[in-house]
Amino acid sequence: MEKIKPNLIFAVLGGLILAFSLPFFGLGWLVFFALILLFVFLEIRPQKAFSTGFWFGLVYFLFVFRWFWDTYPLEGLGFENHYLAAGLIAFAWLLTALAMSFLWATAFWLFKKIEKKTSWTSLIVFPSIFVWFEYLRSFIISILWFSPGNTISPDWTAGNLAYNLHANTLILKLSSLLGIYGVTFFVALAAVLIFLFLEKRQYKKLWIFIAVLTSLSYFPFDWFVPSNNNAEKIKVAVIQSYIPSKKNYSPQEQLSFFKKQLELMNKISREEPETKLIVFPEASNFFTNISLFGNTLNVGLFFNNLFSSKTAIIDNSHIQENFLKKSKTIYLDSKSGVVGDYDKKLLTPGGEYAPYLFRLLDKVLGIDSEELKNFEELQSGHQPPSAINFPNLTEDSPQVGVGALVCSDISSPSLARNISLSGGQLIAVQGSFAFANGSKDLIRQVKAMASLRAAENNKYLIYAANYGPSFVVSGSGKISREASETGFDPSLGTDLHSRAESTYPFQVQGFQILTGDIVLNSKKTLYNKLGDWPILLASLSVLIASSFQVLGSRHDKII
Repeated sequence: MEKIKPNLIFAVLGGLILAFSLPFFGLGWLVFFALILLFVFLEIRPQKAFSTGFWFGLVYFLFVFRWFWDTYPLEGLGFENHYLAAGLIAFAWLLTALAMSFLWATAFWLFKKIEKKTSWTSLIVFPSIFVWFEYLRSFIISILWFSPGNTISPDWTAGNLAYNLHANTLILKLSSLLGIYGVTFFVALAAVLIFLFLEKRQYKKLWIFIAVLTSLSYFPFDWFVPSNNNAEKIKVAVIQSYIPSKKNYSPQEQLSFFKKQLELMNKISREEPETKLIVFPEASNFFTNISLFGNTLNVGLFFNNLFSSKTAIIDNSHIQENFLKKSKTIYLDSKSGVVGDYDKKLLTPGGEYAPYLFRLLDKVLGIDSEELKNFEELQSGHQPPSAINFPNLTEDSPQVGVGALVCSDISSPSLARNISLSGGQLIAVQGSFAFANGSKDLIRQVKAMASLRAAENNKYLIYAANYGPSFVVSGSGKISREASETGFDPSLGTDLHSRAESTYPFQVQGFQILTGDIVLNSKKTLYNKLGDWPILLASLSVLIASSFQVLGSRHDKII
């Protein structure tokens, strides 16, 4: 019987430890422990760097994307063949993890080609390599699951180690300066430094570093930020829905959903008349349904009479436009009508379009799937989201800039950054967890992404959810308010961030309202101004210089 190789055992163990640092488990500090364990084995067997890195990454990414299985049996896409659904999920889950593991394996292999023995220069070399391969990894999903209606872009950042540390104050502060790739660089540098202290038995320096790192992780950076007590606030309301994912809804179901939305709108009007912004989740279709079930001529009068003063309302609908189906966000001023729109840019593979690889596999295997034939694809938007200005929304400000991300857009730092650069004072996100049947794992990962997006831009972020909890994230990246997933939960209390106030959520048959006072902020962070390129270019410079140095030393040996 062939013995299991030690590098496989270490790699799988390290990958499991790293997996437990994911938001679902809440043990973010294990990121450092897992990387240090990997460095130990790479030091012992540098010739096994690629295979060790591959298995290490594979175990981790299989956990990152394990929520794929929560989409089973793909009822929302109309799949009746459960075997085919399971096969597609398994194929997508494994291939995605394999592709990302290959990049990590290449990164560790390259590191050991440049640094045969981990030394002090590794403090710069390894983080630089890791940062660049993490950036390349953000292209994987759009390339692997390509479709003619989709765009290839570096927006798919799931699995980035920054998200595993989303509850860490220091990490959130760093993200406002350098973004998630700056955080990635710092995490990798810290792990190498701890490893070097251990290897060289410099235990005193090790404990000092750990003490400093721990202290900074809990340091109240907000104490040194100028008081924002006089900052402008607006009251917002999120209408959370609980609509399951189905291919088609009967007219009775659509009418039932609409009545619940309408009831909540009227409730806000009666009980929270000072509300200035209302956000619906993804695919709420409220504006579409009010025209469908109501009198179209009276739609304008309905919104005009809903509130005594101007109120901004953001809805999202799946609509047909120029023979193309789009996920369109509509910005509406209750007094003057539609003021802007946005077509969702980052579409979800397999949920909103059928990847080319799926269709190729269907053809090669001769499955001839009816589900794929009848798949209703969405068309990706060509423009990134930007802030829409609502004039005279409040007495203290001539205009309020609001920008919306739609569901998977939340994984893209650049899309959220574009909202800030275009004058956004807060970020709204319209999401839905229905396609994954309310996956707890996916919800935790999305919350982590939301925390980083809010901190990167120092903007309050409002997440309106369907089939999952809505929540509010403060500009510092901390979740300050959260609704229950399906109804009222008194254990949540009313505690908001010190700069915001809120009321209890209302519940209406699984639908509910989450309200709060949100601080507006038009200031731009350092990350807003510079983006990801400073850290990426600096890392690339180190990588190129290190590679030339290795090539030069080998050339000298040959001579």
